[in-house]
Amino acid sequence: MSLQPAATMLICSVFSATAAATEWIVDNDHSRLGFIATYDGVGLEARFEHFEARIRFDPQHPEEGVFDVVVDITSVNSDSADRDEGMLGLEWFNAKKFPQARFVSTGFRQTGAGAFEVAGRLTIKGITHSIGLPFAWSGVDNGARLKGKTILQRTDYKIGIGEWESDPIIGFEVEIVVDLHLKGKH
Repeated sequence: MSLQPAATMLICSVFSATAAATEWIVDNDHSRLGFIATYDGVGLEARFEHFEARIRFDPQHPEEGVFDVVVDITSVNSDSADRDEGMLGLEWFNAKKFPQARFVSTGFRQTGAGAFEVAGRLTIKGITHSIGLPFAWSGVDNGARLKGKTILQRTDYKIGIGEWESDPIIGFEVEIVVDLHLKGKH
């Protein structure tokens, strides 16, 4: 009989600890999720205007974190309508067949004061790879800011197929840039 109350307390403490991580809402007006690619050695920046992010994170307990981000590929914006249309085509994002990309976290670790890394699975064009995203976390104006970067190989996701698959004019490395302003969910 005495084991039952102890087990109940243990279960309650596990659920309480998991619930302790704050849920955050992205302030889309002040946030950026995008990438920097290169064309003939010159940086080309683009961002995604629409994405949904489920973020639960407490810097005191990073192991409890959850990131689940769904990106609307069709919302790519490089400040050039022609370029954006080209990126949505079959050879690049193939947005008609694959209109979304998704990142789901698998674990977190602290790497320094206010510095963390999230491991996760990134799916683009139906292809999934494990990646790591180092990020800084700071409290800002009754909220938080998550700022990070990582490098991907575009060919790992079959971005730039056909004649572009081996053409180095468009760089193989693509820098993913995340700068999210967050508000606590009430």
